[in-house]
Amino acid sequence: MLIDKYKMQIPIFGTLIMKIAVSRFTHYLGLLLRAGINITEAFSIVETLVGNAAIAKVVQTMR
Repeated sequence: MLIDKYKMQIPIFGTLIMKIAVSRFTHYLGLLLRAGINITEAFSIVETLVGNAAIAKVVQTMR
């Protein structure tokens, strides 16, 4: 998790990594919600699909 957190703090690539992770989160969350999955189950699924441990931990706290 620390590596993912520090990746997002790299000057140029950090913002790109953050945008990719947030894009994955919103894409998969929207897809699951449109498919009729309830929000708490969708969060737990998206948590594994984000690809960034720091963001996955934030999603876990949102559940």
